[in-house]
Amino acid sequence: MKQGPRPRAEFTLGILGLSRVQRATVLSVCNLSSGRPRGYAVVPPTLVHEADILLVDGDDNKAVNHWEQLAGRTPAIIISAGGAGANGARYSLTRAALPRRLMRMLDAVTIQELKYVPELVVGDDVQAARPVTGESTARRSFGPRALVVDDSYAVRKQMQICMDLYGMAVDFAETAEDGLEKVRSRPYDIVFMDVILPGMDGFRACRQLKADRQTRGIPVVMLTGKGTAFDRLRGTMAGCNRYLTKPVRAEDLHTVLQSFVREFG
Repeated sequence: MKQGPRPRAEFTLGILGLSRVQRATVLSVCNLSSGRPRGYAVVPPTLVHEADILLVDGDDNKAVNHWEQLAGRTPAIIISAGGAGANGARYSLTRAALPRRLMRMLDAVTIQELKYVPELVVGDDVQAARPVTGESTARRSFGPRALVVDDSYAVRKQMQICMDLYGMAVDFAETAEDGLEKVRSRPYDIVFMDVILPGMDGFRACRQLKADRQTRGIPVVMLTGKGTAFDRLRGTMAGCNRYLTKPVRAEDLHTVLQSFVREFG
């Protein structure tokens, strides 16, 4: 069956400060976003208060003061020489990284703050698009790598989007048996395991990983749709390190990765 067009939205950007060259870079990124699920366009200075996302010059006191007057209503990316976020801003970039990282960070803001995820159709668990199995698009031979074991296409796709945004390489398995085989064939920094799987369930797979001298040190995070006290008890008895309730919130996933993956961030 032929697929319909992917949903698309255009998000507006308000610029506070920044040099002429940096503004031109932002406009170039906006032009490159045409045809993507997420498009971006810069609003005139008079409409900056209506923008979906603010780009703030962190080295310009006037720009920072203007942003602080709007704080709490609009997500912002702070751009500065050192890349430090002003007053606890969650998103920041160095000026040098602006051309190569702005698009990815804008995408992250639209997912985490504006909750726009057209790649993931909640409740649509059919393999309508190319299946998310094997290795993700973040292929690399070094750096931290995760394994996600879940038979739900929607969950795998969501985890792929988040992992790619965080720069984590990730592999996928749809059964516990396949997941165990992958863990024993290559090293992983963390494993995300669904509780209910076809064949062997996630609790039994977790017990096997924790009973094996070679894999017992790998953090195992159980994925559950309910998160009942009984499930948590079973997970603790199986040796899991943490629980995440589906659908997984990006901020919860980020916290888990920071807690268990040494090279993350």
